[in-house]
Amino acid sequence: MFGKFGPILPSIGKKEPELPKKAPGSKLPGDPIGKEETAFARALQKDLRPVAEALRTALARGEGPGELKRRLERILRECGTESAAALEEAMKAAGELEAAKDAEDAKEEKLANDIANPCPQCHRNMPKDGPCSFCAKRKANHEAGKAAFDEVAKTHKDKVGAMERDSIGKIDFIWGDDTEGICHIMGKHKADAQMIPGVIAYGDVYEDEANGKYFIVKKKNFVSLRKMNAGNHYLITGFTADSPDYVARIRKEHRLVEKGE
Repeated sequence: MFGKFGPILPSIGKKEPELPKKAPGSKLPGDPIGKEETAFARALQKDLRPVAEALRTALARGEGPGELKRRLERILRECGTESAAALEEAMKAAGELEAAKDAEDAKEEKLANDIANPCPQCHRNMPKDGPCSFCAKRKANHEAGKAAFDEVAKTHKDKVGAMERDSIGKIDFIWGDDTEGICHIMGKHKADAQMIPGVIAYGDVYEDEANGKYFIVKKKNFVSLRKMNAGNHYLITGFTADSPDYVARIRKEHRLVEKGE
């Protein structure tokens, strides 16, 4: 956008009509101006390049298009000149920036309005005369997981495809032994093990790509899974309850692949 100042610069040095001088650093009534604008204005009396510098400074500070335009107006008025070329080019550049921002805001507003009936839980669009299909699917997954966990804990028999997550696929509840599986978890966390289906159903999914593992995190609890030797299913290898430090480490070191509730 600063290339627009190119045509202005060759005109520097042309004699313009002499205008009444004003005291250095004086302020226009009702239009306060800072020391920085005054310095730019003084420089403008000799060279128009500070207009471009003002744009760069404002953008670097993250100032919005409206503030950018006001800054340019103050600088040019403080200079005491109606340099039509400089004002036109600078304001045009600022106007284009403002128009681009307005278009982006309008796009975001449209996307928000497209969700005519957002679900209060997941914020996805849902039918006006029915429940949210996403939440209904997640609840059914949780209920199936609770029933499968109770069955495996009681019978010590594996339950294939007990639960699932979109980013992982099917998750098997394998009874296992003392080193992994439901047997291993029950031996270490019997009192908390019933939380596993809820963590799987509603937690955030993180991928440990280097080790071929997944972590599902919910609040201060997490479940770890690895791919089975045969097939594409995953089995539970561990569960940890009330471990905020470990959860924070997972969130920091691994990639989030699926958001929970």
